[in-house]
Amino acid sequence: MPTMRLVVASVMIAVATASCSGTTTSTGQPAQEVATPTTVQAPSTTEAPSTTEGSPAPDLRALGGVGGIELVDSAPGGLRPLLAWAEVPDAAYYRVVVLDGDGKPYWGWIGTEASVRFGGAETDSGLTAQVHEPMTWSVVAIDSQGRTIALSDPGSLPGEG
Repeated sequence: MPTMRLVVASVMIAVATASCSGTTTSTGQPAQEVATPTTVQAPSTTEAPSTTEGSPAPDLRALGGVGGIELVDSAPGGLRPLLAWAEVPDAAYYRVVVLDGDGKPYWGWIGTEASVRFGGAETDSGLTAQVHEPMTWSVVAIDSQGRTIALSDPGSLPGEG
């Protein structure tokens, strides 16, 4: 779905500039917070398309130099599924964003591992984010210079009920 990829790409860029304080890795440790904003370098021979409010963001892969990320299971089930993806060479860390059924950011995570439990915790305490409706999720890989080097196509979280 090219349109969904554009929406996810624009949300991922917005999430990349926001702080994700209070999140944890799948081991329960605080997730790595990164102050460097994500940047995408367009090839010098191509001017990056500009966006205006209400228009979709460009497909990051079309800008050049940005690869894909393969999701291990693009539609994991359950209230707090394990979100996992193939490791990306040269990735310093990953950003995960989950969009609700309306396409609005619902949950995000930043960390160095190639998987995370949705909600960020391993327990069923009920105090973490849970899949409560059909949602989508995507992953961005960031290198040590703060540049986006890979982006996944959106996966789905089917929701309960």
